[in-house]
Amino acid sequence: IAQVRDDSGKVIRYEYLNNVRKIAATGNFVYALKNDGTVWSWGRNDCGQLGLGTEYTYYTRVPYATQVIRGLQGSVSYRGENAYMQEIVDIAVGGVDNDHGYAYMLQTTYYYHYTEIKDEEGNVTEAYTEPKMLTDNLFGVGDNTYGELSISTITKQYREPVSVHIANGVVAAVAGGESGTGHILVGNGSVINMGDNRYYGIGNGSS
Repeated sequence: IAQVRDDSGKVIRYEYLNNVRKIAATGNFVYALKNDGTVWSWGRNDCGQLGLGTEYTYYTRVPYATQVIRGLQGSVSYRGENAYMQEIVDIAVGGVDNDHGYAYMLQTTYYYHYTEIKDEEGNVTEAYTEPKMLTDNLFGVGDNTYGELSISTITKQYREPVSVHIANGVVAAVAGGESGTGHILVGNGSVINMGDNRYYGIGNGSS
């Protein structure tokens, strides 16, 4: 049974979790990606890996929609522009133990830019949307002790999904490792590995 909430976080109904197209699990938490592009999570939440913000500090007993999904229906700012973010198309989870869980959520590679044309009095005379390429299309949440959510900065954990910037271009697929190592497949065919390298998961010949 999953809890469905409104934008304020209030539970508005309960429903069975169905129409799921992908499951990702590690340790004691689980992610489910539905056909409508929404992501649901449940289980342990010690370091915010469920993407529920400050709610449910330790665990949840039923699936909840992650916070990145709660904002998808509204307008958000992307590089100074008004944009409607699109659905999640891939998920991955990883971690070392209960205290070091994290998750990746990959969005579609486009967004809709909303434009308004106004007259001299400020009245909207025309409005339209147009598709544009989305380059920063990867989100991460949870533990970042080993830098598995970020290449340039180390913050111990993120309880709300944050953008994981990949300099090489648009992300095509993601995978999480049990040893706190994240693996990013970029659209140009290159692979980026980041995080803990004690067990040689980075693949650079060192530990």
